[in-house]
Amino acid sequence: MDYSTMPAGPEMDAAVAVKVMGLCKHDLCPGHPRGWCCRICGARFEGPRGVHTKPYSVDIAPAFEVVEKVALCWAVNITGALTGWYVTFGNVEQPNRTYMGYAGTVSLAICRAALAAVEAETAT
Repeated sequence: MDYSTMPAGPEMDAAVAVKVMGLCKHDLCPGHPRGWCCRICGARFEGPRGVHTKPYSVDIAPAFEVVEKVALCWAVNITGALTGWYVTFGNVEQPNRTYMGYAGTVSLAICRAALAAVEAETAT
């Protein structure tokens, strides 16, 4: 899927939650009083049922959780331009493994770059 033009919103947030942050995508069942759990893998979610993704593409705090996770394995470069933001995740040892996202907001650019990196790396 091409995430380079996907707009910010619930669909983008769900893709980031599942593909980048590693959250479960299975059916949910009632869990302990403080949250929900997955019937298949046991992943736990806080909050009301069905609300288990953060607004990664529209809020800078959750977006930087993505940066923190990706930065464990990749070099991160965030650059502001007159028309928007460029975010690059790259492998220092293998320069051909560099993935970029561009958007009008830094949060969306982070999400696009992270999804590009994950998609490309899982395809190889």
